[in-house]
Amino acid sequence: MNLDSHFQNILTSGIRLSDPDTLRKFKVANGFQLVFIMIAPFLGLLYFYMGALPLFYVAIGSGLLMICSLILLRVTKNLALGSHFGILIAWAAVLFVAWYTGAVSYEGVLGPTFILNAGLILLAIFLLGYPGGSVWTMIVFLQTGLLISLHRTGFPFPDLIPPE
Repeated sequence: MNLDSHFQNILTSGIRLSDPDTLRKFKVANGFQLVFIMIAPFLGLLYFYMGALPLFYVAIGSGLLMICSLILLRVTKNLALGSHFGILIAWAAVLFVAWYTGAVSYEGVLGPTFILNAGLILLAIFLLGYPGGSVWTMIVFLQTGLLISLHRTGFPFPDLIPPE
């Protein structure tokens, strides 16, 4: 058994295309989903030991949904469908984690949450082209605008991370 060929089969979803750009996009999409799947349990355990159980459930649930996204991409071989679903899961996980850690305050919008959302926008542009990237840009900007308006109205953002 050649492990390199099995890993290439996983990254390419079992397709053999002559177009190297499409093959590269499949590899990036599958690689992104595999990395997310590997990071989610460790992030969930971190939140579990912190005592933030909703964040534990979000991390584990998003990892399980990303497995479904990986299987969906492999079965359908539809790059747009699998990429949109994977980016949606990652965006929702970032949104919930940022919401429950207090990182969605006005200062948090300019911090790591916004950087992660910008990375998701760039990933969407690479995988889906400008139309797909425009959709995700619009979603992230609407989210940011809503958070800023909530901050201006004095909304108390929750924070499940204990200070100690």
